[in-house]
Amino acid sequence: MEPVQISFHGLEPSEALTELVEKRAQKLVRFNDRLIRCRVAIEAPHHHHQHGNHYRVRIELTVPGDEVIVSHAPPARLLDEDAYRAINHAFDSVRRQLTEDGDRRRKNTFRSPGPRSDRRARTSAGS
Repeated sequence: MEPVQISFHGLEPSEALTELVEKRAQKLVRFNDRLIRCRVAIEAPHHHHQHGNHYRVRIELTVPGDEVIVSHAPPARLLDEDAYRAINHAFDSVRRQLTEDGDRRRKNTFRSPGPRSDRRARTSAGS
């Protein structure tokens, strides 16, 4: 996978947040080894003095022939006041989606073996 592209909107870039995003992004390869690109946008859309900042995280994943966009943008009342928690929630959501997609893909590609031969029918016919 290419290096993770991280952008910060409405907040100063942070080395600690960058490290967390890179660590979580590398773990996604366990769930889909075809990942070629991961872009993460961390946003602090509103600055509330009484209630603190709320954070939104958007993750875009690219696999050959497809782009998967996962936006962890819960309703305003559920926005995270902690950037670390928002990042972890977003990556947990991505991991669940990759796991579900992988399970669905495995079920769709599973092929049943051909008709089973009945060993008893052959032996009794030859007796």
